[in-house]
Amino acid sequence: PGGIPIQRIDASSAEKIVNRAIELGINFFDTAEYYQTYPYLHEAVLKKNREQMIIATKSMSRYRKGMAEDIDKSLKTMGVDYIDLYQMHNVKDKAAIEQVLDEDGALAALKEAKEKGKIGHIGVTGHIKDVLLEIMQNEEIETVQFPFNPVETEGALKLFEMAEKVDCGVIAMKPMAGGALTNAKLSLRFILEHPVTVAIPGVDVLEQVEENA
Repeated sequence: PGGIPIQRIDASSAEKIVNRAIELGINFFDTAEYYQTYPYLHEAVLKKNREQMIIATKSMSRYRKGMAEDIDKSLKTMGVDYIDLYQMHNVKDKAAIEQVLDEDGALAALKEAKEKGKIGHIGVTGHIKDVLLEIMQNEEIETVQFPFNPVETEGALKLFEMAEKVDCGVIAMKPMAGGALTNAKLSLRFILEHPVTVAIPGVDVLEQVEENA
């Protein structure tokens, strides 16, 4: 599941949601520090089977120093010794691409962290399809995350084609269009008819976890 909606509820409810998701076999958790999901996952990760969970997080840092600091902070706050997927968050224009790909850019820190075993894979997230098309051609990028749902499909085909060409995983954010769509099963079925690796619907009640599973 994705992390934004869960920040709207109390800690006890959030932990119940995370624990129930794990029980149902949901294993991919997309997080970020400002989603305020770290404390809930901290408990769940420590008390459940870490090896069965795929933890993804992200940072807005565009430079090596800031990204390195954010990676270490994420590890410490979640209480884990590695993070499966670390993403450069919301890369939205050519200036951002140039910044993260610079020799002192964020990608350099991610590569170093991967070499040290702090992270498993490197990804990028964003909303501007043409920007994502450009950056995902970098051989270090292993996943791309962007909005995709029945009402938001523009530009997706090109991203799917590029992802297949460069062997890049696809993460569909906002599968319910930020709450505009209410039939989870139909929306997820639509998404999974496309070459999507994983969809990350946000949840804030247990019933949504049950439906998504």
